[in-house]
Amino acid sequence: MYEEGVVEIVASEHNYTGGLMRLAVDLGNRLLPCFNTSTGIPYGAVNLRRGLDPTETTIASTAGGGTFLVEMTALSGLTGDDRYERAARRASEALFAARSPHTGLMGSHIDIMTGRWHLFDSGIGNTMDSAIEYFIKSHVMSGDIGDWERFERTVRDVNRYLRKGGMLTTVDMSSGRPFSFVHQSLASFFPGNLILGGHLAEATESNWPIHSIFKHFGALPEFFSLGGGGPNGGYPQRPEHAESVYMLYRATHDPAYLVMGKELALAINLRMRTPYGFATLRDVDLPHGDERHRDAMESF
Repeated sequence: MYEEGVVEIVASEHNYTGGLMRLAVDLGNRLLPCFNTSTGIPYGAVNLRRGLDPTETTIASTAGGGTFLVEMTALSGLTGDDRYERAARRASEALFAARSPHTGLMGSHIDIMTGRWHLFDSGIGNTMDSAIEYFIKSHVMSGDIGDWERFERTVRDVNRYLRKGGMLTTVDMSSGRPFSFVHQSLASFFPGNLILGGHLAEATESNWPIHSIFKHFGALPEFFSLGGGGPNGGYPQRPEHAESVYMLYRATHDPAYLVMGKELALAINLRMRTPYGFATLRDVDLPHGDERHRDAMESF
């Protein structure tokens, strides 16, 4: 990319020339057509060269629909063009408005044209995480009071229906009945979210069992059955737990969180270091020294 002159960088200079901003605006413009739906919730995929495929499904994940809020708000702030933030905010608000009138919970997949839920499982992990995560992060960035209110109502309903002690499960969005007793690695962002919103007790309660799972396996599995089924999946070095530990330390200055951070760093260095980077683990249940690595290092 650099060789083709897309981004203007001279090794001997440190002055920013605007190349990345031009790429950001170009990407934002290519994504905007995704939001042209009757609900404002975007399509789940777009070809950046050819545009929207007319056969693209109208079923999108909640996370996919709500994941633009922080980035698009930042892009609008940097460019002065409010189209990006307006599109992302409309999508986020549409998802929140579609939540169950009985529980206040959102489902995991929705029809972006009708606004009707397609799948009714409700959690805070896979297929739902960033839509929830960005309510409070967008408020921190923009000061939007609506983001704060959506975050607070989400926390209330999550605590009421999903929380089982320190762990957060998955339930039916309409009834609140249990759907699965599984901790998903992607849900590990939530303690950090709670810290941003001032919910220290709930954040502390949720973080300890997550770190206990991590310490038991020396890595955090993608899924962990709370009913005794054990782990499922490998460890792609997801950052959510590390982010929550960092936020907890910043909020409390409790040295226990420095120890947790050290344990995370040591485990990554010990179990995932290879001659050319840090490879993901195929199976966290294998003992140290018997690692099975994927030939991949994720961007996060």
